[in-house]
Amino acid sequence: MQATADLILGSMIGLLGAALYGLSVVVYRSQADEIRPVAVSSIKMWVAWPFIGLLVLGIVGPDTLFIPLGGVFILGLSVVLGAVVGDTIYLTSQERIGVSY
Repeated sequence: MQATADLILGSMIGLLGAALYGLSVVVYRSQADEIRPVAVSSIKMWVAWPFIGLLVLGIVGPDTLFIPLGGVFILGLSVVLGAVVGDTIYLTSQERIGVSY
């Protein structure tokens, strides 16, 4: 199998995402007494949003601005359910069992 540019780029972005998530655990763990899981989730969402937008516009191009409204709704719903609700529940459970945050 030959590695294409898209495969390499996707792998690099995935590794960068994992590294940044690991770094965020260390940073938020140091602030565990002062910050709640909902605040952590909110901070992560608002910091990641502009970076995701820039990556999409930079990699895919301006064609992404013409996504149908139905597609935008489904994408937004998946982000809210996955990233916001899922991340908040995950962080709350980690705090309750005393593993993290």
